[in-house]
Amino acid sequence: MNRSIRTRLTVFFISMAVLPLLLVSAVLAWNRYNIQRQQVIILQQEIAQGAANQTAAYITELENELHVAIQVHELLDLDYDGLQSVLSKLQTYKDVFLEIALLDSSGRELGRVSQAEAITQGDLSDRSDADEYLEPVAHKKTHYGRVRFDPDTGEHTMMIAVPLFDVRTETIKGVLVAEVDFKTVWDLIGGIRVGE
Repeated sequence: MNRSIRTRLTVFFISMAVLPLLLVSAVLAWNRYNIQRQQVIILQQEIAQGAANQTAAYITELENELHVAIQVHELLDLDYDGLQSVLSKLQTYKDVFLEIALLDSSGRELGRVSQAEAITQGDLSDRSDADEYLEPVAHKKTHYGRVRFDPDTGEHTMMIAVPLFDVRTETIKGVLVAEVDFKTVWDLIGGIRVGE
């Protein structure tokens, strides 16, 4: 009987020591899990923000190149051959412009170059009902189209349309439209890796 009481007391005191340790360990483990979860969320947000900043910088750089082309060359004053030459040079400058077109104030193409096909003067079309014409004319600012997937090339593309202003009258004289290869941005986004 003496041994039975001693065993019971030993088990009781061990239990009294171990149970609080288990409880404290469980609480600490739960807190550690929550802290790590919050850190992963913060890391993911920082990585996403970094990718968004790089994407915005890339798109802004392309838009600036279009603005420079507008400012350096009087695009609307060029004849068809001169315009095609300037657009071709702009297209091959960084090899990210899949297609570039200049629209007049009514939305009609004055010239267009493409990496996929040879464009003749007879191929020029009327884009007066297209978003890449309507948006820059209506809002008097650059229009960014949606990112689209081209099933023929397997690439993602986006349209950027920059209005050409008459500085004196502040009217829009035309729109420079470029279809941009989005592979650089897609590679950036695809390269994002976050741990478990």
